[in-house]
Amino acid sequence: MLHLTNTLTRKKEAFTPRDPKRVTMYVCGITPQEAPHLGHGRGYVVTDVLFRLLRQMYGDGSVVYVRNYTDVDDKIIEKAAQLGVPPERVANENIATFQRCMTNLNILTPTHEPRITTSMPEITDFVQTLLNKGIAYTTAEGDVYYDLLKLPACGCGYHYGQLSGKKPEDLMMGSRVEPNPLKRNPGDFALWKAAKPGEPSWLPSWANGVAGRPGWHIECSAMALQHIGPQMDLHGGGEDLQFPHHENELAQNVGAFADLYKDANSGFARLWFHWAFITVNGTKMSKSLGNFTYLHEAIADYGPAALRYWLLQTHYRKPVDYSAEALKAAAKPAKRITKVLEFLPVGVVTPEFQASFLGALNDDLNTAKALALLNKALTNQDYANVHWGASLLGFSA
Repeated sequence: MLHLTNTLTRKKEAFTPRDPKRVTMYVCGITPQEAPHLGHGRGYVVTDVLFRLLRQMYGDGSVVYVRNYTDVDDKIIEKAAQLGVPPERVANENIATFQRCMTNLNILTPTHEPRITTSMPEITDFVQTLLNKGIAYTTAEGDVYYDLLKLPACGCGYHYGQLSGKKPEDLMMGSRVEPNPLKRNPGDFALWKAAKPGEPSWLPSWANGVAGRPGWHIECSAMALQHIGPQMDLHGGGEDLQFPHHENELAQNVGAFADLYKDANSGFARLWFHWAFITVNGTKMSKSLGNFTYLHEAIADYGPAALRYWLLQTHYRKPVDYSAEALKAAAKPAKRITKVLEFLPVGVVTPEFQASFLGALNDDLNTAKALALLNKALTNQDYANVHWGASLLGFSA
């Protein structure tokens, strides 16, 4: 049985889907104001292995995986203004680069890849639901905010701050992100923003003639509802998304569907998982610090197999430190794997290897242990086992 560390409970738990014939997973995608960076590569390689493992366990057609694109955002608008081009051009070009990177890294395409611009009816309907329930309110300027004091109680026992583990005083820091004197409470967060001149905008029926665009968090609640429903099995993302994004997303769903969430196993997501950062000399990789590496550049410099191998050497919940030396070292065993895949016959995997390999991945996605087993099979020239294990880890010839 698969066990994963549940961010909501801070415990490693056995994963049991609501319906083994329809296992559902939502993972937050990129905001394409720039080309993707190495951190994106880490997250989606990890998620790809989990997707492959779930397909192995429940069948290829039984897993629904949704990964979105935030193709309307303040950062995209700012970048477009700097370049003197439409925001949609910035988003589309960076999404195209991202998709090429995913293909190069042999990352399976999710079942659904919605965008804000293709999901606007669902987003505005979700805002309408929260307005109807009295959990959201409109300001005189046309913004719509979630009223945190109206968060309903539900059987799942959720309280604001539970997912991120934040204390009340820490939660107030979120209010600095969206300062507005018209908010009822400092911690209230935006569901909808009145658009400024020249910005992408939409005019919902409830907007009183003021065009606007979605806040950051509402999109994922709406897209998950659109493609999965109000309840899912797995929800994932980078650890930086725990607050405010995932915390607010969870609050939105509790606001809309509290009556459905009767206990811990019937909440919005049955299990939340988050991966750690990429670092450089122990410091988080960041464009502002000048230690930033684009994903397509790393693929070109070291090759996709080496990059995938390097990322999987470290457990997904631990930081992985980037260096040219580390990637060059990963290139050697990665090349051995790809040579087997390219030149040697497939054969039949042994039950003992299969059990050990699945045991490693089922233990909180222990890809480091799985790689060790793969290298042992290489040494023993058990090439059928190498083929099977390498495929599950996403390597290709």
